[in-house]
Amino acid sequence: MTQLDSAKKRLEDAVTQLEAAIADNAGLSAGDSRALQAELAAAHKENKTLARTAGQVSARVDKAISKIRLVLEA
Repeated sequence: MTQLDSAKKRLEDAVTQLEAAIADNAGLSAGDSRALQAELAAAHKENKTLARTAGQVSARVDKAISKIRLVLEA
């Protein structure tokens, strides 16, 4: 598993834990609830960023592999 995959998995786990905590703690104060919601929003944003970065890295790796194949075939 690459570092990016590992980071993405940890982030997804954290988001899942935050969502579970929000669901389990309906009696939280408004401030606690807002803080958890802010953390959840930040985690979702980071997840989107990581997904975009993973896509870019994947495209670059595919391009590099294609170039290497062309060189080897020549």
